[in-house]
Formats: sequence, structure tokens, C-alpha cells
Amino acid sequence: MTMEAGLRACRVMTDWAAWAPNTAPLGSKAGLGASAAAAADAPKPAFEPKGAVFGAQAAQSVITLQARKPASIVIRGPDGSVYFARQMAAGQAYRAPMVVKGLIVDVSDPLAFDVYANGALEGQLPSTQTPLAKLAG
Repeated sequence: MTMEAGLRACRVMTDWAAWAPNTAPLGSKAGLGASAAAAADAPKPAFEPKGAVFGAQAAQSVITLQARKPASIVIRGPDGSVYFARQMAAGQAYRAPMVVKGLIVDVSDPLAFDVYANGALEGQLPSTQTPLAKLAG
């Protein structure tokens, strides 16, 4: 290949407009395949009790933590006092009361707990110690 042919090939490969098939902004569903767009629009799974539910009544709670597998959970107040502590079995859940501010959840394994906000699944806990206010939005 001659030098001139090589330079022409480089110009063609760096024509970024040709390499940008999906120029939709992040968070946009434009450019997603039909199945990916449908999954993004699908409703989040709702909380379904699969064992004992501890803590506040549903009407007095926004955040519910449900154990996916056996794991320990401790709910502490802002001063470090323990509000709830238990070795949870799979399916058991804890509803955090809305009236107590500054609660922190401390767990043995963050991936062992599903987080539900307003009854809808949001995912797993982000770390072993998490302020409950961070989970509420």
C-alpha cells in the first residue's frame, strides 16, 4: 500500500459522522431495539411479601428492604442507637418508618437485599452502610 492510499484509508476511518449510528442523548430510548425499549418501559416489580415483614406498617413506610438470601441487617439511628437488628431469612422484609429521620441500614451483604421504594423494586443496596434517605430518592 502506498503512503497516499494509507492516508486516504485513515481519513475514511476517522469520518466520525459515519461511525455514529446512534446519536440519541444518554437516557433517551431513541435508537434502542424494540425489545430493549419495551424492557425500559416495563413496570418495575412490586413488593410481594414472601415471609415475615418487620418494622412499620405499609402506610407509614416508603422504603422496604427484602432479603434475597440469609443475611444480617441492623437499622441505626443518627446517634448510633439500634432500632432493629436481625438475621433475616430469604423472603423476610423490613419496612423503614417515615417518621424517624437519619436512619442508616448496615448489612452483611448489600446484594442480599432488594430495595423497594413506594412498593416498586429499585435494585439492591449500594453498600454495606447506607442512609435510608438516600434510598428514598
